[in-house]
Amino acid sequence: MRRTGILGVLTLATATAAALAGGNDRWLHVRVDSGGEDGEKVRVNLPLSLVENILPHIEVEGFKAGKIRLGELENGDLGKIDLRAILEEVRKAPDAEFVTVDGPEEKVRVSKSGGRLLVQVEDREGGEKVNAQFPLAVVDAMLAGEPDEIDVIAGIRALGDHVDGDLVLVESDEETVRVWIDGRSSM
Repeated sequence: MRRTGILGVLTLATATAAALAGGNDRWLHVRVDSGGEDGEKVRVNLPLSLVENILPHIEVEGFKAGKIRLGELENGDLGKIDLRAILEEVRKAPDAEFVTVDGPEEKVRVSKSGGRLLVQVEDREGGEKVNAQFPLAVVDAMLAGEPDEIDVIAGIRALGDHVDGDLVLVESDEETVRVWIDGRSSM
C-alpha cells in the first residue's frame, strides 16, 4: 500500500522528531508485536536527548544532518510540492474532515482537529489500519527550513512541547506497531 509507505516515512520523521524533543525526562517509545508462532516483540525506549545527539551522524539516501531532502528520495517529485503553502491553508481552515477516500480496497481519511493533523488509513484487503496524529506546531517546525527539506530535528524539539501520547498506531493481522512519547524510561 503506497500511502502506508509514505505515511511510514512521515511517521519515522515525526517519531524521530519526537525523540529530539526535550531533555532526559522525555522518551520516545516504539513497540512492535509480531503475531504467529515465530512472533517477535521489539521494544525501543530512547531518551529524546540521545536521539537528538545521534541524528546529525546518520547519513543515508535523502537524509543528512537531521533533515530529509525530498528531492533526493526515490520519488523525487515530492520535492516539487509546496508543503508550506498546503500547511498554511490547512492551518487557516476550521477543524474538519478534508479528504475521505472510501473505495473497495481501502479507506483514507485526513482531518484536522484540536491543532492536530489526523490521518487514518484502512487497507480492507490486507486488514491493516494506520492511525497517525501530528501536532500542527511540529509539522510547522519540520517545514521551517529549505523548501525541499523536512527538518526532523526541529520537529523533535517542537514535539517536546506537546502532551504525552500516541503518534502512530499500525494494526494488522500480522503485527501491531505503536509509536508514542511520554516521561517514562520504560513501557
